[in-house]
Amino acid sequence: KDTRSGFGVGLLEAGKADPRVVALTADLKGSLKMDAFAAEFPERFVQCGIAEANMVGVAAGLAITGKIPFAGSFAEFITGRAQSPIPYGILECLINYNGNLLLVFIVNLIYSNQRPRSIRSEPPQHIS
Repeated sequence: KDTRSGFGVGLLEAGKADPRVVALTADLKGSLKMDAFAAEFPERFVQCGIAEANMVGVAAGLAITGKIPFAGSFAEFITGRAQSPIPYGILECLINYNGNLLLVFIVNLIYSNQRPRSIRSEPPQHIS
């Protein structure tokens, strides 16, 4: 099974097992195989549009309220477009990121956009 299909199956299973599981995507529901989850749990599926940084913020808000968010986009967009909010604003939240379709797998599709970056996060420094 390809990783996208495995993610979709796992997400659906997680949603059935725990009502706190929510899924978010940046206009990639079909590409990330989130269709089954969205059909089964439309009230727990959030389509954020092409706005990965906003999606990360929404996921953080959901996590703070006790939900278990799974935010999915292409690897480049999770590590690139959403890189600022991840280490600086939401380190204390539990969010599951699915950065799919690395360069190795999609060279023929979108070569120029698929260069994943690393995300380095450190715990927030609390000033007393």
